[in-house]
Amino acid sequence: MLQGTIVINDVDEKVRKNRARDVIRNAKEIVSIGLHGKETKKIIALVPVSLIKVDHAAYQREEKKHIIKMSKEWDDSQCTMLLVNYRSSEGWFYAIDGQHRTVAANILGIEYLPCEIFIDLSVEEEAKRFLYYNTGTKALSPFDTFKANICWGEPNDVAIKKICDRHGVAIIDRKGKQKALKSVTVVR
Repeated sequence: MLQGTIVINDVDEKVRKNRARDVIRNAKEIVSIGLHGKETKKIIALVPVSLIKVDHAAYQREEKKHIIKMSKEWDDSQCTMLLVNYRSSEGWFYAIDGQHRTVAANILGIEYLPCEIFIDLSVEEEAKRFLYYNTGTKALSPFDTFKANICWGEPNDVAIKKICDRHGVAIIDRKGKQKALKSVTVVR
């Protein structure tokens, strides 16, 4: 376990379970209609960080050193909603997606995190969702990262773009163009 990680004790199980039930009682249910007309219900709430656990024994990764960096660079506006499962018999919320944010929030003493809550999924269902959320995305290409960095004003990529513009060099993500910068990564 990383230095600075807070270990949650079962000091007063009854108080913890009551607090967790209060979170569920006060959660907001959001209903949306998907592409095929299927109704989807989601439960959203601010969950006390002290009530969120990570199931390393069953399926979650061990925390990595980048959590220290994450906690040093924490920005609430960048913290997206965690996906958690409320195991009502235990009175704990288990992080399905967001374990690193949970540990970083613990290090920083943040009391609540926004969560989308599933209720009483089996550990196997949690693991399946963990896999889905962590393998279903494609990493950004260096060119896509470059374009986004230009848009928000990242200094190094803005400087690269200015130099290329000044010298008539096109920045492209395809081959075959004369006087084209084809590897933003190399220039960085």
